[in-house]
Amino acid sequence: MLMAALLGFAATVCLWRLYFVDAAPAAARALAEASPRGRHRQRLASDAYTLAHLPLVAGVLYFALGLRLVLASAMDRTGPGHAGGVPLEWLSTIVLYGGVALYLVGRFLFLRLTVSTSPAPLVATGMLLLLVPAARFLPAVAALGLLTTLLIGLVCYERLTWRVREA
Repeated sequence: MLMAALLGFAATVCLWRLYFVDAAPAAARALAEASPRGRHRQRLASDAYTLAHLPLVAGVLYFALGLRLVLASAMDRTGPGHAGGVPLEWLSTIVLYGGVALYLVGRFLFLRLTVSTSPAPLVATGMLLLLVPAARFLPAVAALGLLTTLLIGLVCYERLTWRVREA
């Protein structure tokens, strides 16, 4: 249970960092630098902060639901004795991984509308979706650990590439 909570916290921090440390400041700068005259700035703000945020918010909600299901599985003492909880059902696995995939797609759209971005979030999304069948058969905590590891890898990669872009 404690390991599941720590992995969930780490994954949440990764999602927070991907948006609030990397994406939001760059988008705010792009919006501030856009010409206040004309409709470009208005269209940029409207598209980026409404349309692109819908998948971001939906992804966070689905991830939270998936995390709750992982915690419930880790606490389940009635099933077969898996150290990391029983494996998640298909729907639970799709909710957990799909929520993060939806978040990453929304973040990619947000960055694409405001600043140029690398395809790394889309590659990570593809990797997440490819890992769903494998994660389905892992204990719930191990499936969350796999997801968290991928997110940590994405955060590290993006931190290195953002540093290069800023230099």
